[in-house]
Amino acid sequence: MDTASHIFWTMCTPCTSCIQYPGQIFDPSKSSTYSPSCREPCYFDDCKCNLTNQRTYSIRYADKSFSSGTVGSDVIVFETGDEGITRVNKIDFGCAHDVIYNSDPGYNGVLGLGLNSGRLSLAAQIGEGANLEGVSTHFEVHHGYNYVTMEGISVGEKSLDIDPSTFKIKKNGTGGVFIDT
Repeated sequence: MDTASHIFWTMCTPCTSCIQYPGQIFDPSKSSTYSPSCREPCYFDDCKCNLTNQRTYSIRYADKSFSSGTVGSDVIVFETGDEGITRVNKIDFGCAHDVIYNSDPGYNGVLGLGLNSGRLSLAAQIGEGANLEGVSTHFEVHHGYNYVTMEGISVGEKSLDIDPSTFKIKKNGTGGVFIDT
């Protein structure tokens, strides 16, 4: 999961560079609901539609990891809090055919939750009408960063004597506590 990444992507076949990564690789040819997607607008680095109406993408991260491939659309299934399932139709995602991880190679994709970063983040596609279950933390988005309201710090059961205003965003935009990816 990446709260700043603006695209939700997974490794897909064919992917010659995915051999070194454990876990499942999505095969679009085995999904009866998968289709290539070339919907507009495009909000991420280096994307374009080709002659076969297929959008390509490429994204690079700060650690020089990258993912590139095509954009597809499929039904995404989520488990609910009561052990049921819910399906969301036509979710666009990156189908990675070339991947290099420079940090943890134990994952086969990135769940991009970037709230302000474009149409392909999962949060943007599900939208404000989503029925989210369980415990959640409210984010305030300032300049593309997800800030949380921090009330204090405890070590064990002892609360540290820190003025709560220390954690607030100041009028000039400095300060505050944000979730870094």
